[in-house]
Amino acid sequence: MMKQYTVSDVDNLHNVIQQLELSLLEPATRRSVNYLNKYIADEFIEFGASGKTYNKHDIIESLPFEKERKFNVVDFSVKMLSQDVVLATYKIIGDSITLASLRSSIWKRVDNKWQMVFHQGTKIA
Repeated sequence: MMKQYTVSDVDNLHNVIQQLELSLLEPATRRSVNYLNKYIADEFIEFGASGKTYNKHDIIESLPFEKERKFNVVDFSVKMLSQDVVLATYKIIGDSITLASLRSSIWKRVDNKWQMVFHQGTKIA
């Protein structure tokens, strides 16, 4: 049975997941292999906006070297899927480098630590 959460618990969870998600958009954390290893699960998979599929190894190999981009996040939402799994959804509004896209991530709590296990980016037409 899923634990009954109070409004305060849900608000706190929303804030925690939002901060983790936003941190993964920051250039400094995108370049930190230690940070990526801590918050990206070993079983991670991403369906990129390009149509390509990526795993944790691909992310660790590419993010630290990507061109710095600016991300403007709007409409951030968190939905609990189970006691230890949440879905985060949001929209990125692009600048001259970053195209607008819809994003979704699944975060799983393991040993009282949140890790991203899935991410998908879909370009907005």
